[in-house]
Amino acid sequence: DKLGVDIDIFVTDITDHTIRSLEHEVQTLENLIKALINRAEQELSLQDVTDVAMKSPEELTEIRSSFHFFDEDKSQRLEYDEFKKALKALGFDVGPETSMIDAKFQAILDIVDINRTGYISMDDYVHFMLMSGRKSSLPTKAEILKAFRELTHDRDYILPSEIREHLGSQMLDYCKGNMPRMRARGVPQDALDYNKFCDAIYK
Repeated sequence: DKLGVDIDIFVTDITDHTIRSLEHEVQTLENLIKALINRAEQELSLQDVTDVAMKSPEELTEIRSSFHFFDEDKSQRLEYDEFKKALKALGFDVGPETSMIDAKFQAILDIVDINRTGYISMDDYVHFMLMSGRKSSLPTKAEILKAFRELTHDRDYILPSEIREHLGSQMLDYCKGNMPRMRARGVPQDALDYNKFCDAIYK
């Protein structure tokens, strides 16, 4: 085993992945879930919002996907608390999540909701993200599915024990609360359907 670590190769009867490749997949999943539970606390200032750059269809889809994710009550609009969670996850410095009166957050509302309607529409959200030049911090759907397949050896589900082993207890709590159970014959009762989880995030 020690020799395998030294040369960066670890082979068992169920996998021929290197330790380094699995570490990459674990890191990819950690990045996703950390972004989803709003742990991207980067100190980034708001960029110039006067120049709107043309975006590719893929980038527009990514922005819309992030809107749908943070629209927790599926109302087709973001309440201020949902919008602030989205901003923090995307790297904006908008003060404490629980405070709606933070000066930096209010400055953004002056741009995106000048009439103070109390919510942010999809169009306003997309327009603001285009102006600010920000993209979603979520990895791509293909990257996430690849990471799950690596960890599960190409199974269509992942077990809580595997999430705990590779990602830790906090990530497990999030996944159990947000990832649907897989209902299929011959599948363990606690199996989680990561395909439906990704479909919901990247719809």
